[in-house]
Amino acid sequence: MIFSGKRLLHVSAALCASMWLSGCATYAHLGTTLYWSGKDINEFIADKGVEPDTKKICKDKDKPFLIYGFAKPIYHTYDREVGRGHHAYGTTIYTQTEHQFTGRYRWNYVFTDIEGKITSDRSDTGFGDIDKEFNCQNMDEVAYDEAKLAQTLTRQSLWMSIANSADNNKMMWGSDKAYSSRKEAEEDALEQCKDDGGKACKVVVSYSNLCLSSGMGERNGAYFDVFGVGANKAGANKDVIAQCQSKGGRNCKTVMEGLCATACDMENETGCILPKPEVITP
Repeated sequence: MIFSGKRLLHVSAALCASMWLSGCATYAHLGTTLYWSGKDINEFIADKGVEPDTKKICKDKDKPFLIYGFAKPIYHTYDREVGRGHHAYGTTIYTQTEHQFTGRYRWNYVFTDIEGKITSDRSDTGFGDIDKEFNCQNMDEVAYDEAKLAQTLTRQSLWMSIANSADNNKMMWGSDKAYSSRKEAEEDALEQCKDDGGKACKVVVSYSNLCLSSGMGERNGAYFDVFGVGANKAGANKDVIAQCQSKGGRNCKTVMEGLCATACDMENETGCILPKPEVITP
């Protein structure tokens, strides 16, 4: 079965209305989204020859992004009589097409990531509230308020844990992924330890908003374990070697590379702000 674009839009509008106008504030233009996706917003502005009428900073599932709004006035078009000509064959009426502003606008919205790279090109449906749907604030209200901007850009804390077992001191087990709670991360690490046959599994360290690497070095004829931390994987790997050497270690090497409990990379990602790091050793 084939539906026309207009019919689909009508169906979408009806669905949004049935949802108390709380969602479906925009619909995507697939063709232009594919064309502009990944390009910088400044290229779009230069190509269209228009400046955005509004700029919003929004948040979706903890990740901030930007919306640029372009307003196009809606006009009512009609023909106005400007004169008549009488002749033998009758009367000719002369008209002039007029455009009267209705007081309303048709909005086009360009969504970008926090660095200004376009992710989608959309138009408003006339239903819903874009600010509520995408958790948006006007950039002008946020940009000059450091506390509000930091709050908007700050990401959720994530946790990872590492466990070991007294009956197998050659192994350590890290949680498979970063979790939103310390409890989940610890349960994962302990479960992996037990699944691998550990008889006395316990959490060695839990940490949040940083990356952790483990390593080992040689000192006085024996090997010892060491940890290193950093804002990203590379930083943690570098720190673990430095920590090993600062403790008098020789032949220092990384055993487990940067396991990151971070929502973004503060050193390399624009607009990435994380809460204060935490390291807990039970």
